[in-house]
Amino acid sequence: MKLTGLLLLSVATLPSVAETMRCSDGTPVGMGRCTGQQLSAGVDLYATARSAQWQSVTGRVRFGSARVAKRAMAQGLGSVRLANGRWGRQVIAVRPDWRGRDYVGGRFDLPRLPENAHLRAELALMHGAPDRATLRYSVLAIVDGSERLLKQQQLSGKRVIRLDVDLSPWRGRALQLELRVERLFGSYPVTALWITPRIEAKE
Repeated sequence: MKLTGLLLLSVATLPSVAETMRCSDGTPVGMGRCTGQQLSAGVDLYATARSAQWQSVTGRVRFGSARVAKRAMAQGLGSVRLANGRWGRQVIAVRPDWRGRDYVGGRFDLPRLPENAHLRAELALMHGAPDRATLRYSVLAIVDGSERLLKQQQLSGKRVIRLDVDLSPWRGRALQLELRVERLFGSYPVTALWITPRIEAKE
């Protein structure tokens, strides 16, 4: 089985939640003092990925660990080469387990969203992915314990897709947002990339 060389890339040192996510009064989200406040515009999900809850079919996934090549993994990469030859920066890289129909999902806890909030990112596979490799990307909102699918996109080969998910229906509400990648049955196991994922107020 050909691996994609993920372990040879340097892993960026990610800033803490307190450095990147702040509420409307400037209080860091990670300090636990802004319950009920509104999130200020601009959230870098790449920078806060370490504090998200990462799971697969087989259980918890430790973010930043890729020591076992065939197991589910999730990590942040400062830069990485895409399947089409381009380079992407500030990337969350995930790879479902090579056995069966696995997924890797990360849940981000967000305070109250501002108006016109959108999730934006680019989706791609890592360099070396064969054309027959196919993954399914999903974005879910978890509100009051219930999951709601916001966007789902299948991706294969060298395609790069721009993702734009409208979060305005939840303005003023706190929720969990999950970024999930699923390996379809029979598909070649490859690494999926969320490139510069962020939440911002759409103008």
